[in-house]
Amino acid sequence: NYFSSDFWKSYRILCLEIIEKLKNETGYFGEWAIQRYPTIRLQFPKNVSVFEFHRDSNYSHPIGEINCFYAINNCSNSSALQVEKNLGFEDYVPLNLNPGEYALLNTSIYKHGDLLNETNKTRISMDLRFIPNSKLTSENISLSKGIGFNTNSYFIKEEEMKGLKN
Repeated sequence: NYFSSDFWKSYRILCLEIIEKLKNETGYFGEWAIQRYPTIRLQFPKNVSVFEFHRDSNYSHPIGEINCFYAINNCSNSSALQVEKNLGFEDYVPLNLNPGEYALLNTSIYKHGDLLNETNKTRISMDLRFIPNSKLTSENISLSKGIGFNTNSYFIKEEEMKGLKN
């Protein structure tokens, strides 16, 4: 059972910590939605983990969604996610992170992607997405997964996650 796994317990704790940080940083203290199942990404040497530079909104992700890019192992230079520094300028900089570090990004509007991994190490990272419930609409359907960006499919309500302790 996913909700009794050690991974779920750790994921739940991390998500709830990030929600508190987001509330303090954004000043929005209402109800949030959290990505139900994180996206695990592998970027093998001489490869990329996503096939193009893009904005998540190109794939119907809702505007206002915050992506937490979490480094499971070292992410540096060509093995790091490349993120647009200035909106619309396509001036990419590597998101260099050590294991256990994360960055909160608005990847629904900032373009991002991968360079060819020129290191001899596989990058392992995890995406966790968050959005205020008030920003969710019934119109957004994931182009890659074919499910709705709502709290019945892609997201889980913050209060529901708090209640799933085991």
